Amino acid sequence: MDTTLRHNLLKQSSLYDERYYRFLSYLLAAYIIVLIFIGRFPNFQQLSIWLAGPIFAIIVVSNFIKRPVKVPREVLLFGLLWLWTFPGYLSVVDFEGYFRYFRLVFTILVLFFCIEIVIIKAGNIKLLYKVLIVNCILFFAYAIFQGDFFTATAQGEDVRLYALVNTSNGFAYIGLTGISGILFLWNEIKSFNQRLLYSFLLGSFIVMIVLTASRSGFITMLFLIAFWLMFCYYQNFKKHAAIYIVAIILLIPFLYSGYSYLLDETYLGERLNVTVEKEGGITTESRFLLYEQGFEMFKKNPLYGVGLSQFKYYAESKSIAHSEYMEILATTGLIGFVIMFFFYLTIFRKIKSIKKVIRSPHILYRLNLSYAILVSILIFGFFRANFLDILTMVQIAIVAGYTNYLAHKYKKYLVEKESYKEIKAGNLIP
Repeated sequence: MDTTLRHNLLKQSSLYDERYYRFLSYLLAAYIIVLIFIGRFPNFQQLSIWLAGPIFAIIVVSNFIKRPVKVPREVLLFGLLWLWTFPGYLSVVDFEGYFRYFRLVFTILVLFFCIEIVIIKAGNIKLLYKVLIVNCILFFAYAIFQGDFFTATAQGEDVRLYALVNTSNGFAYIGLTGISGILFLWNEIKSFNQRLLYSFLLGSFIVMIVLTASRSGFITMLFLIAFWLMFCYYQNFKKHAAIYIVAIILLIPFLYSGYSYLLDETYLGERLNVTVEKEGGITTESRFLLYEQGFEMFKKNPLYGVGLSQFKYYAESKSIAHSEYMEILATTGLIGFVIMFFFYLTIFRKIKSIKKVIRSPHILYRLNLSYAILVSILIFGFFRANFLDILTMVQIAIVAGYTNYLAHKYKKYLVEKESYKEIKAGNLIP
């Protein structure tokens, strides 16, 4: 084949791939909105589950079959966890609950795989974090229009914000994803107007979390912001330590005033001050009891656990675990716990390895923020089962997918660089 003709065909093929992958990234963005926000409305719930989801999965899997890439190790590990939930069936008390969670974990597995594949092929990571911001804005706007926002801000009302979401903790995590989106884009915002807009959104999302009165959500938010500053700005802090120290000293009175207002004037502050069990709620003290009861379940079935969703049926308090680690250990056993440990470890190690070869400040900022997001998710895991939450796993998939995208891109760069050397040496025909 003529060299020029082959070059043109390859160029056209590459252009087609680029356009198609861009289409996949926008398809993923649209599906996230449908899945997380639109699918919350009863009239659209079945449409989201039985139509939008399968169509999205079929398109992505078809493309994967046509042009396969190596399946990421964390996807295989999560698939292994799903397979390991089979033996737990032997200890099941509530079969309906078991199969409901069994389908949920499989759904998350397919979604996790599809998100990673789209990001590996398309990149376009900024679009996805913008989608998380838009998604958070939609929830917050809905809470305002429905009046839930004003009910939660009424003085003397012990009301928690959770519009469209079953739990306040879940609504708080939506706020956390919005904050992570703003932090992801923050380093690239240059204009004053954009800074002002994103600062307003950041403040709104923080208020949103405060109004949920979710202690776990608020604590996780503090850790996310702290780790963002630590991981993303540590080197800058060392260079300009004096300026940062002065800024921190000047901020102390404002931070103290905000902290005092939070404790004295909000329902979240009241809940943070409570150390004993109140009617209708679970405090730190009783959660320690849940850990003890969960460990007893683990001792009964140390290898495969008591089965998905069975924690509350074996617990004396008839409550859920309120902890990812105890939920996994009690319901999937030691093997399931180890699998999830390596699931998280794999993603951390990939970020660490790709950071060694990246020189771009923007990309290093993003990878450092990925550390902060993952650590905050692990902290949130002390309060809820992240591996059973679709939104949390979507965010982990975005972090993992972007890391794999960078790894694939770097490998491609090395191959092209080596090929160029060979061409110059006359060993290859261009």
